[in-house]
Amino acid sequence: MEPGAHATVHAGEPSVRVVSASPEGSDHASLRSILHGLRWHLAEASSPEDARRAVIDAETPVLVLAGDVSCSEWRALAVDICHAPNPPKIVLAAHPAAENLWAEALDLDCFDVLAKPYATEEVIRLIHLAWNRWLSERKYRDTNQRPARAALRTMAGTAQ
Repeated sequence: MEPGAHATVHAGEPSVRVVSASPEGSDHASLRSILHGLRWHLAEASSPEDARRAVIDAETPVLVLAGDVSCSEWRALAVDICHAPNPPKIVLAAHPAAENLWAEALDLDCFDVLAKPYATEEVIRLIHLAWNRWLSERKYRDTNQRPARAALRTMAGTAQ
């Protein structure tokens, strides 16, 4: 996406789900304001359990995680989600002064780090990049699973 460009929803084009996971209502409000009118559909989760449910309930390409990952519950959420089938790309959101922010992001296999307070262009850029990476990985995973599925169907057919 070009700098300054926005992923506007066009007629007939599906929206893309983004989950905002944060105990802070202001994080959700900021993202809602930034993403309003664009192709992104924001689902909000205020607890690790709500976030886990939101990701499981519907295909979610991007998770903006603003919960404190030094807290065991938020950290467990990030670890669990990374091991799910077709997991969302996690964008870790925190204040730039947060200690060990990049170390935490790397340790949790996050896609990137988003500085708070949120800057409109950076939010849109990172969500768009995370979504593109998710699409690419899903396409790769689907392509590589087709031959395996076909082989299993063939084996099942010959085993009868």
